[in-house]
Amino acid sequence: FVAFLSLTGAVYLFKPQIDDWIDWRYDHLPTVQSPSPKRDVQAALSAVPQGAFLAYELPRTSQSAARILLSRPDGEAVRVYVNRNTHTVLKTVLEESRFERLVFRLHGQLLLGNVGSVIMEMIASWTIVLIVTGLLLWWPRGQKGLAGVVYPRLGTKGRTRWRDLHAVTGVWASV
Repeated sequence: FVAFLSLTGAVYLFKPQIDDWIDWRYDHLPTVQSPSPKRDVQAALSAVPQGAFLAYELPRTSQSAARILLSRPDGEAVRVYVNRNTHTVLKTVLEESRFERLVFRLHGQLLLGNVGSVIMEMIASWTIVLIVTGLLLWWPRGQKGLAGVVYPRLGTKGRTRWRDLHAVTGVWASV
């Protein structure tokens, strides 16, 4: 679970870069000559029957499509990409089916909704307990030097060597 949380958290951490990669073709349009956010919103609203305006994401560059968030009558949020030169709809996608939402549901809920959220919170809490108690058990008492603290004493044999390998690896993983 901890490895899974780390992996999905790392993916979630790079959300802006991943979104940029996924939406690359919508950020490389011809440069906008006369922007009209009002016309962009009207075009988006025409693409989603009975849609209600939620938000207008400011374009990142002068070559980016407008990204408009709308709400459908069933409550689902829809992201509409609009060419800012021609005010035509390039793409519509449900917010919940975007890649970053999938990663969010994996990381925070294990795709199980509230039950998955409770499971992940319990695991995260117990991981903190494991780290703190592990550090307390590892904390060197009356030892001089960094051997066995920052790096393992590989020249030793038996229990001390295994303890150092376990403890030093755990400390670095905790950091």
